[in-house]
Amino acid sequence: MKISAISKRLATVGVATALAAGAMVGATATSASAASASNDYTCTVPLLGAQTFPVTISSTPLDLVSSLPAGLAFPAGALDALSSTGHAIDMTMTAPAIVVQTLAGIGTLTGVSAPALAIPLGSSSVPVSGLALTGPPAVQPDGSAIFNLAGSNGAFAVPAAGEYDITMPSAFQFIASTTSTDFPNIPVDCTTAAPATIKHLTVTKNNAAFTSIKPAVTPYKASKAAKLVTKVGAANHVPTGMVIVKEGTKTLGKAALNSLGKAVVNMGKLSPGKHALKVLYKGDSYSTAAPTQKLTVKSVK
Repeated sequence: MKISAISKRLATVGVATALAAGAMVGATATSASAASASNDYTCTVPLLGAQTFPVTISSTPLDLVSSLPAGLAFPAGALDALSSTGHAIDMTMTAPAIVVQTLAGIGTLTGVSAPALAIPLGSSSVPVSGLALTGPPAVQPDGSAIFNLAGSNGAFAVPAAGEYDITMPSAFQFIASTTSTDFPNIPVDCTTAAPATIKHLTVTKNNAAFTSIKPAVTPYKASKAAKLVTKVGAANHVPTGMVIVKEGTKTLGKAALNSLGKAVVNMGKLSPGKHALKVLYKGDSYSTAAPTQKLTVKSVK
């Protein structure tokens, strides 16, 4: 395939990948159940100390995907439309009876939120914004109460290619708001030693390709260093790493791609005549190796 054709394809592949990623094409909020996991958290409640809170986090959008391309960026709120609840993330949290009784003694509960909660994804995370109560707590016969919270995804990008477990957070803080003037907002820190897995995700590399290869000058002068100007492109990520130029089995030069995916390779002085070159890019943690490109250049005295 010609370089110009590859360049045009790369211009549109980002949109196509975003739509097709993880079999999201044609998926609807009713076509899947929610991916979910549960943990018992040890939560430090003011006045009461450590208390056990069973917590479940679920997400319909996460159940719709099994793989995504590395580097794919999701804007804030992008996953909400794929959820049967209208929210990317739903969380239920059960407060023990003693906590419910204590809160009632302090004042009327007006809200529960977890503004900084994030769901781990490899070395990154999916921030959850606006996580708050969706309705009044459901008081149980034993005096405990179930808090139902919901929120949207914050902006995030898929990490480098690999196999990942999306897990419950190892720690988070929720805030109980009351009508009390003395305790209007009560912070409660929660931790768990063994976060459960919500979903396993395979992250795949994007296909890289040379979008431009051209001599710095034509023809080359045998008395001067010959340079080859190259550019590598891929969806969702600007490729990094080295471009290598060979003649036969001999490496003539190599250069690192810059922040725009460009590399100028110094091949040294080329003897007069024609030279059959091979241009290679071996990929990085986000992109595959590019198909090797061949070209013939000319050097004159």
